[in-house]
Amino acid sequence: MLTCTGRAIVANPQPVYGLGDLEAAVVAQVRFACPEPVFDLFWPYFPSQYVSSTLLRNGQTFTLQVERSQLYPSSITASAACSGAYVQADPTLYNVSVVVGWGFGSASEITTLEAAFGTVSPAS
Repeated sequence: MLTCTGRAIVANPQPVYGLGDLEAAVVAQVRFACPEPVFDLFWPYFPSQYVSSTLLRNGQTFTLQVERSQLYPSSITASAACSGAYVQADPTLYNVSVVVGWGFGSASEITTLEAAFGTVSPAS
């Protein structure tokens, strides 16, 4: 599990019509190996897709948690990309960022702040 605690301040943090209240979110990908045909599948497919979010109160501390089970491709995606079978390649999280904005998960999300962490490996 990845846990992120932080605090952010955004000028004019009012709700945005159709997108809701200000949110903080984690963006991350996991690498899977497809045995046939042989290639790597990163999920979520688009590295900008959030995997965990919470409402953000301007200037107050927030905490986000990401469980590995949140980062598995749908069976339809895996079947189409990997001929029905795939295995998790490693426990590392790739392209990890924390973003602040509105409407995460919608077609018209707005990101106002981003902190990129890159690759996060589990502690040994």
